[in-house]
Amino acid sequence: MTARRLTFHRSITLADSVSTESTLRLVIRLPLQKKVFAYVMRITDDRPELLVFDSFDEIGFEVPKGGVERGESLEQAVRRELMEETGISNLRMICELGALGWRNEHQHFFLVETSAGPPRSFEHVVTGSGIDAGCRYRFSWLPIDETLRNRLVQGSGRCIDRLLAHGLVSRCGEDPL
Repeated sequence: MTARRLTFHRSITLADSVSTESTLRLVIRLPLQKKVFAYVMRITDDRPELLVFDSFDEIGFEVPKGGVERGESLEQAVRRELMEETGISNLRMICELGALGWRNEHQHFFLVETSAGPPRSFEHVVTGSGIDAGCRYRFSWLPIDETLRNRLVQGSGRCIDRLLAHGLVSRCGEDPL
């Protein structure tokens, strides 16, 4: 796999005492980071629901997500992030919904199924060594429908349309794709 570099350009205009202008171009190269997003789903009363937590940064909800550590596969990163952020370990990977680029991130979205075991709402203190270690997240389950994408923030809703369009919600409980 070839490493890609993103280049951000910002122009700064400087005026000197003689009213002539010159432009300084500043180029910053940031490494491309891999990030995983987990759409954790369960079926209750024949209705699919998505696990979300209250966002600290915006009004709305986010899904569990985080960076991929060196030497870690995408699936391993999803499982680790879910354990650290939710405490849930009884998971079944269904499929990767897609990979999208955003700023300096290469974001991978996964559909994951869990049993109906976790309660309707719960809190969990994040473990691990990431920036959110020690944060207390408040989780709940939202119905998976057309309104869900607009309720998710921080990039969390970027693959909801793919989830709905491909009928993947109806495949939970079946063998993984």
